[in-house]
Amino acid sequence: MSKMTVRIVVLGAALAAGLVGTTAEIDEHPQSTAEHFLRELYELRSGTATFERVQDLARRYAGRSVGTCTRENCRFDIVVSNKSSYRLGLARLKEFWATLRVEGDHLVRIDFGLVCFPSHIEEYPLGTGVSVSDQFCFPCFEGQRPFMAKQNGVDPGHPWQIVVELTGNSTPEQRRAAYALDLGCLRELGGCPSPDKTAPAIWREIENRMLH
Repeated sequence: MSKMTVRIVVLGAALAAGLVGTTAEIDEHPQSTAEHFLRELYELRSGTATFERVQDLARRYAGRSVGTCTRENCRFDIVVSNKSSYRLGLARLKEFWATLRVEGDHLVRIDFGLVCFPSHIEEYPLGTGVSVSDQFCFPCFEGQRPFMAKQNGVDPGHPWQIVVELTGNSTPEQRRAAYALDLGCLRELGGCPSPDKTAPAIWREIENRMLH
């Protein structure tokens, strides 16, 4: 075997090993991390989770505080994305994100969701996806409903975004539905998932309301 042939074989083996490692990261890491994170978010309770618990959660998922952060007032932002596959040109950029707000040493609000960014800004300027707001207060403002779920888009049957608002008066079933997101798209290659597939339980609630 010539030296050139040996070099080609060695290079091929190295590339294959690199691709195996990349595939494992693309297929497993973003989805599994986001799913674990979502389960921990569900276990938090606004009004009872302390600053220390929220800070520990943010630290474990590579979150960061925004601005001045104290027990009396702090905001933590956390993002899990499929950047590896996006940078390789294999998938649209998708992010599972969360913002945790602490006031008076306790968690008062959780905002989270999944967003898939468009390839062209003209498509959907805000991207497609699902966003959920989970607040401890009720009513937080005049006229607020205990629970709200709606879709945004031109075609009612094919939403661009699904928006959910939970409050202290939302039912346990409504809270479970809002947190029951399918995050499989974080490891899937290609384009954006349909928001109704990402939040199937909430979409059924919206569909039932549209039919009546």
